[in-house]
Amino acid sequence: MATEAQENVEETIDSEIWLEMIYKLLSENEVRRMAAIVQPPIQGFKNPVKAPPAMLRKKTVEKIKKFTNPVSWMEKWYDPNVMKVKEAKIDFEEFCHTYRIGDTVSPAEAVAVTGILFPALFNENVVKMQQNIEEKKHPLEELGTKKLAFKRQLQIKALAWEDPPATDAVRFLMEEALDLNPEIEGSLKDWLQEKGSVESGEIASLASTKMGEISKWTEGEKAAFFQMAFHDSQKAVWKIMTDLLKEKGDLEREDKAKERKLKRLEKLNTDREEAEAVFKKVISGLESKLTAAEAELEKTRTSMQAEKDSLMQQQISLTQAAAARGADEYRLVKESDFVLITRSDREDYANLLPAEQIITIRDTQDLLEHQLESGIKYIFVHSDSFSSKEQFYLDELIEAYERPFKSVSGGVSAVTRQIIYYFEGAMINEINT
Repeated sequence: MATEAQENVEETIDSEIWLEMIYKLLSENEVRRMAAIVQPPIQGFKNPVKAPPAMLRKKTVEKIKKFTNPVSWMEKWYDPNVMKVKEAKIDFEEFCHTYRIGDTVSPAEAVAVTGILFPALFNENVVKMQQNIEEKKHPLEELGTKKLAFKRQLQIKALAWEDPPATDAVRFLMEEALDLNPEIEGSLKDWLQEKGSVESGEIASLASTKMGEISKWTEGEKAAFFQMAFHDSQKAVWKIMTDLLKEKGDLEREDKAKERKLKRLEKLNTDREEAEAVFKKVISGLESKLTAAEAELEKTRTSMQAEKDSLMQQQISLTQAAAARGADEYRLVKESDFVLITRSDREDYANLLPAEQIITIRDTQDLLEHQLESGIKYIFVHSDSFSSKEQFYLDELIEAYERPFKSVSGGVSAVTRQIIYYFEGAMINEINT
């Protein structure tokens, strides 16, 4: 059995079996990462990655199968994983141990790397790997049973636990939290020898960025440096944790202050709601009183309208009685020695003034067509019926009649009262002569 990690150009595998095993073993996260690249068309989803897992898996696999060379595409996809194993010079026995250390080697990755780097061993163990898959086991289960030396075990574990994104994230956190800028010129060894003192976290940060140089040191140098880095990382983590705990305490105090403020606001809100309830009760009482007052007003209005209708009916009855007797004793003004010039109709003054003594004109020129009888002594002009210009012109025409005249204003009733008042002699001297 070959044990070196090498590409065997003479050995070929059943690519269809290899691909189907990978398709079946892909985790939901791996499917989504592939779907983000191949963009399988899924109806109803502009972004296919948001589709349900089962549908996304089906459509992603279908899209990959339609590629001209799906084997080549899959080899490129897993090339970073293959390069990692090749650079570490891990053989198949050692590779089989990596899945037992943690979940860094996924089942799909294990099948992919085995088929690419160890094709002969893939063909030799494919039946067992398929059996493991059917039994819901890791495909490398019970493979690579050779016991490794302790040192090699540690090396394999270090490789399996290596996580570049996590390493970069921790280094970035330390540099930001501790305000570090551990960039050095020249070699790390020279820097360490020349540096009088270092900031907390500097050694730990450099340990993750200078591995290329450190790997060339002697075992003793590496052991001493990594011991320094370990202690430095502890100090850095303790400082970060102390700062975080302080910040956590500050936030907790802020939260308590906010909670107290929230309780005060809740009390104010409760008081406001109670005040609103009282206000609504008062408003409801006022609305009830207003409704009762409106009802009483409507009742009074109805009563007054009924009384008015009754009085109007009595007036109509009196008018009809007067007409039947041919009498005019019901008129308010019985004098016959005046005329009223107005634009109003004679009917407006029924039962108030004698109709024959009302001169209705539409235009001031109409007055020229009227001849006053010799018994007419006074002329009244309804000034509200005419404009100032018309009133001035009428005054000139009326002067030609050589009769006293007076302007009266207001509605029908007001005009009638003024004429009565004049005839009673209270203002007779005011009539123009």
